[in-house]
Amino acid sequence: MSTRFEDTLRILLFQAVREALFNVVKHAETFHAVITVEKANRHIQIVVSDGGAGFPADSINQENGSGGLARIQHRVRLMGCNLHVQSQPGEGTRVIIQVPAELVTS
Repeated sequence: MSTRFEDTLRILLFQAVREALFNVVKHAETFHAVITVEKANRHIQIVVSDGGAGFPADSINQENGSGGLARIQHRVRLMGCNLHVQSQPGEGTRVIIQVPAELVTS
């Protein structure tokens, strides 16, 4: 039986991946994205990547930046996880979500 925290985390991770995919559709100018899930350094890591248009990654922290990603990033951090965006114009985007392994049940 899962706890309320686990259910909330599961829903939040779904929303984070969905937001990253919506951004691919809306902004990346590509029809291809890759989602990977792996265990790395005591974290579960979910990566949504594309080879599309990219953008200045630091813009998600600016007031007029990518509002959806900034909101999701804040919510992910409140749950004890991390969300990082790697992107540059013309070089695609990687949204990396790191979840401490102890937060994930088998």
